[in-house]
Amino acid sequence: MWLYRSYCNLPAFGTPRRNLNYSPGWAVGSFFVPFANLVIPYRALKELWQNSIPGDENFFGEISPPSWFPLWWGFWVVSNIVGNIYFRIAFNENISREVITGVGVISDSLSIVAAVFAVAVVGDITKRQEEASVKMKLGRHAGPPLPAAPLVLANP
Repeated sequence: MWLYRSYCNLPAFGTPRRNLNYSPGWAVGSFFVPFANLVIPYRALKELWQNSIPGDENFFGEISPPSWFPLWWGFWVVSNIVGNIYFRIAFNENISREVITGVGVISDSLSIVAAVFAVAVVGDITKRQEEASVKMKLGRHAGPPLPAAPLVLANP
């Protein structure tokens, strides 16, 4: 939801939707498309970061995001690959428990490092958008919309 809403904020900062390579829905959905999920989510977040400032301040052309962006993405991709390997060997009776446990620990460790960098990425983009909102006098963006009506389950 954060990624979708952050992308929806970009036109308010002077970036028309037609100038964006990714829509809010595709930025989110690209995480779930095989092979595309190896590249497109990173590019979408990079585009989001680059455009999360008022349009007139980006006159020097495309600026590179901080170094933790590629670090986050590298750890994310590698942790998913190692996690997939762990899943595949976990049920193999020919592989020792020590090896399986070691691969699991490596997978989880990579995921933790990726999560730490992901927090930095989300925090940086959020900070840029909040500063741009204040600078452009747009006000603070509201949180996610509330459900239309409470969910009521009928008794069986």
